Amino acid sequence: MKRPIILDGPAFDWAEGERYSQAAVDDDSNVDWMAAMWADPGIMSCPGCSVHLWAEGHTAKCPECGHEWRTRDGLRHDEQAAKRAQREASR
Repeated sequence: MKRPIILDGPAFDWAEGERYSQAAVDDDSNVDWMAAMWADPGIMSCPGCSVHLWAEGHTAKCPECGHEWRTRDGLRHDEQAAKRAQREASR
């Protein structure tokens, strides 16, 4: 698994992910699924070459082929910003 080159947006907080991963399973082997989800940023594939990358940032660049794209989180961020601007414009 590789990390993307982040052009815009936040990187995953790997130290915080480590803390959550330590809480993901208790001593009785019960899984805390919320902690497990927060311990991992998820993955994405480069639209250019399909290499698997950690899901980080809003705009990413593939370290393999150089393709740049807006990530799923970046698109969601854009939609939320547009809705906020629309609400403020209608006031």
